[in-house]
Amino acid sequence: MPDSSSWYCKMFHDTGSGLVSVAAHGRAQVMYPLDTWVTPPDWLLQRGYGLTVFSALKYALWFVNEVPSTLPVIYIVEVDEPLTLKPMIDLCSLAMGQVDKLFPASLWPRGTLMFGRIKLIEKIWDWRKDQNGRVPKDSCDLL
Repeated sequence: MPDSSSWYCKMFHDTGSGLVSVAAHGRAQVMYPLDTWVTPPDWLLQRGYGLTVFSALKYALWFVNEVPSTLPVIYIVEVDEPLTLKPMIDLCSLAMGQVDKLFPASLWPRGTLMFGRIKLIEKIWDWRKDQNGRVPKDSCDLL
């Protein structure tokens, strides 16, 4: 396992046939096979958007607590091609392949970073293995 000081984390839904981001659906959705470099859809990359990750596990766990319906698995990821965090796209617009409803970049969850490509390394947390699907808030401070 990589040194925790260099971890980047991403949250996924396990669909049974593969992993997909908890936030990107429709035209924005990509599959994430283990140990393979993944890039965003071309239409997003052409507009300067990449794939988002959390800069530390504590931010991913905080997000799980704040948005419990995500029911994610969290993986350590390797990142490449850093991008500037752009305005957040409305999730419905994103799913339809549109970039017409934007929110300030400051509204991204804390610890969010954007990259041109990422690679899954290792699963480090699964809500199904936690007794109630949530991480105690105190544990986020210990990470």
